[in-house]
Amino acid sequence: MTTKVRMGLAGGLSSLVASSIGAYFGLQSNNDPVTEILNLQRASKKGRCRVRITSSTTLGSGREYKDFYQENGDKRKEIATSCLKKLPSVNMDREDVIVEVIKNSYGSYAVSRVVISEGSQ
Repeated sequence: MTTKVRMGLAGGLSSLVASSIGAYFGLQSNNDPVTEILNLQRASKKGRCRVRITSSTTLGSGREYKDFYQENGDKRKEIATSCLKKLPSVNMDREDVIVEVIKNSYGSYAVSRVVISEGSQ
């Protein structure tokens, strides 16, 4: 009888642990890219995402993603996703990710390239 109780407790405990781990990783993997970038902006002075609006004739200055997002939005989360893909290769103490975007005739923005920059742009 005690063996059945122990096995039942062990099974229940392992099930609880497995579901907790699954819930943790499930929540981590479903984070919104925009939320991740905005949280990163608050946490560090470097290793951030900046957005540079360019056109065929001018090269704009880099702005914080937060400021760009508040003013223009990122409906398809294309800019945030591009930034997150480049962040693992950034030295978080010295460099920022710069996402260069081009404004199209419909008023939305398309990513033209993603670069790493050491200085503040």
